[in-house]
Amino acid sequence: MNKYNSVEAGRTVPVKNKPPKNPEPNKRIFIIAAVSVLVVSAIIVILFFSMKGGERAQSKAKSTVKASASTTAAEKNTAENTVTVPDLKGLTRDEVLDKLSSLNLKTEFSEVETEGVKEGTAVNHVPKNGSELKPGETVTVYIAKKPAEESKAESKEESSKAEQIPEPPVTAPVKPAQSSRFESYLVWLDSGVKVYENPDSSSAVTYVIDISTKYTIVDEALDSLGNRWGKLKSGVGWVDLAYAG
Repeated sequence: MNKYNSVEAGRTVPVKNKPPKNPEPNKRIFIIAAVSVLVVSAIIVILFFSMKGGERAQSKAKSTVKASASTTAAEKNTAENTVTVPDLKGLTRDEVLDKLSSLNLKTEFSEVETEGVKEGTAVNHVPKNGSELKPGETVTVYIAKKPAEESKAESKEESSKAEQIPEPPVTAPVKPAQSSRFESYLVWLDSGVKVYENPDSSSAVTYVIDISTKYTIVDEALDSLGNRWGKLKSGVGWVDLAYAG
């Protein structure tokens, strides 16, 4: 019997050959599945790195906030740990020490020759009042003392009185311009003004003003040209009042 024929009801009929299966659909499904896997894998990778990047950004932001907060706290602590320098002018040494010690500040004294200010009191200080310092820092305070010439003159006068030696008369060709009830007063003299032995510019220079400040005049006189002169309280000599302020 032919493989292409079959017997059906006493007759021979041809057998139809079945077409072979087409492999293309299976290949197409495999490709689609592979592409899908790749796409899903790519999405997972992208999401993973996105989450990591977000975590890093959040961590960095938190670090920045903490650093900023720490800096602000440090600045606040620094501001809270400062003290204001008070006005110390006119205070004695002990008063200055008490005031600065109560603020945990150190004190350094320096004496300056000053006329017209009470000896032993503060005439200035550095830093000035209102400045901000940290506890333990130093304030330099300038204390008034008598000028050297004034101290010498006072010592000489006291010695002369003790020895009862009369002072030599002033031999100046002038007459006092005031009565015996003369009232002393203060004048401003700049550094560099010359002090003369007598109320006359032709007499000897005994001293040159080295500190610009106020000086006490205890007597007055006129010279031969009619210029008015003032005698310094220290006894060091006379100054032309035309230079007084």
